[in-house]
Amino acid sequence: MVDNASTMIANPPADGSNIHRTLWESKRIVDATLHPDTGEAVPSPFRMSGYVPFNGPICVAMVVSSSTPALLFWNWVNQSQNALVNYFNRNASSTLSNETLAKSYAAAVGSSLAVAFGLATFIKKRYDPATAARLLRFVAFPSSVMASSLNCYIVRSPEIDNGVPLLDKEKGGKFLLEGETSVVAAKKGVYSTVATRAMLQAPVYFLPPALMAGLPVF
Repeated sequence: MVDNASTMIANPPADGSNIHRTLWESKRIVDATLHPDTGEAVPSPFRMSGYVPFNGPICVAMVVSSSTPALLFWNWVNQSQNALVNYFNRNASSTLSNETLAKSYAAAVGSSLAVAFGLATFIKKRYDPATAARLLRFVAFPSSVMASSLNCYIVRSPEIDNGVPLLDKEKGGKFLLEGETSVVAAKKGVYSTVATRAMLQAPVYFLPPALMAGLPVF
């Protein structure tokens, strides 16, 4: 399907019915499947378009966890999956060493588990079991914000060190300055992505527990 879509975009037929709709559908498939820099297919679980079917169940498990072991386990699973998403969707024009990957994974998992364990321990000591079970549903939010932000920043930090190439959109995506990179553009891209990753945690990890606050805990 992806090969057919790529061929359709590269060599659109001169005429045909619904060609405009077909081209847009082909572009949708290519954009959702292929890495924009390398042109290689991103594995389904780690595509941005695969967030709901693959990361969704993990998010649900984190929100409904009412015990510390379950909360820690699903935080680890979530950050492992997020680390692979960041890796497969990284800026391919910037080199990424195994050391950076290891640091990002360790920071994400470590911060997530530390926040989750600390908050879970505090809540269980401070509140009665019924109240604690309800409050534990909110622990996934701060732990995910911290971990997702750190994970994204460390993986993308080489772009800030080395800069990113600038492309001219009006010239078909050609390099604006061949062989030159921009640190300013890299910082803007990395910082805005980190901020977005943090804000995107709210609809997933904060709103559902808030809506579930009045429901009984089993």
